[in-house]
Amino acid sequence: MLINPRRKFVLHTNSKCGGTTLRLWFFDTLGLFENRLNPFTEFSLYGPALYARFLTRPSLTLAILRDGHDLPSTDVRLLSRSYEKHVSSRFRATAERERWPSILVTRDPASRLVSAFYDKFCGEDVNKPWVREVVHAASPGETITFNQFLDWLSTADLDNVNPHWIRQSRIVDRHRIDHLIKLEEINERFNELVPLTGGKRDFFLDNRRQQSPTSKGGAGAQITPDTPNTEIIAFHREHGVHPGKKVLLTPDTASRIAKIYARDYAALGYTAG
Repeated sequence: MLINPRRKFVLHTNSKCGGTTLRLWFFDTLGLFENRLNPFTEFSLYGPALYARFLTRPSLTLAILRDGHDLPSTDVRLLSRSYEKHVSSRFRATAERERWPSILVTRDPASRLVSAFYDKFCGEDVNKPWVREVVHAASPGETITFNQFLDWLSTADLDNVNPHWIRQSRIVDRHRIDHLIKLEEINERFNELVPLTGGKRDFFLDNRRQQSPTSKGGAGAQITPDTPNTEIIAFHREHGVHPGKKVLLTPDTASRIAKIYARDYAALGYTAG
């Protein structure tokens, strides 16, 4: 939860829902990138803890001096965690009591899940312990297929799994949401909110990042929901992108995802299939 105490609004984010770009947009509404000659100015107003984060993380300062919108994703996450801990936490009660407008960005559950599968099981994170833990729970071997991943999810507690495939609608259950925005409509909807939030118009057209780009052509047609992730990794190594999402989103897998994430489809206004 990121809270802007100047504009008085709250931003909720979900993993695999444009989070890096959303966080950059949020810091843009604070004016962080307006005075690149003194990147400490805005954040020094929010207390010494966040100010100290800049002093102890030179890459943040250097990136903002160059162009804050080019901050590496790892630094964006670091800055977000620090801001949430040292700033948002101080204004949470006030925001709730005064009913500051709240924004939540969501994504089509099927598209989000394929993106998460590609990113975590077919990307740089594949050997991280928490990823391997899912592989070993879902598969008898050292590889995992998309169908095996769905098998595992079908019996998992979706409120207590990794943020990349956790149930999105849990935020709706726990918080008052005034503006529910679909990632698929993000630029238009956020342009409508500029009078409330500040920030630049068309920010998401100019700054959107994509961690798991997919093929736009017919390449990857040989990939199916039963293809081991190691073969998808090999495809990515050869082509520089993952196969198009449609190779994993068959009628059968789309139906399974609709059942697994039924609460998301019902609460967030998406149609399965």
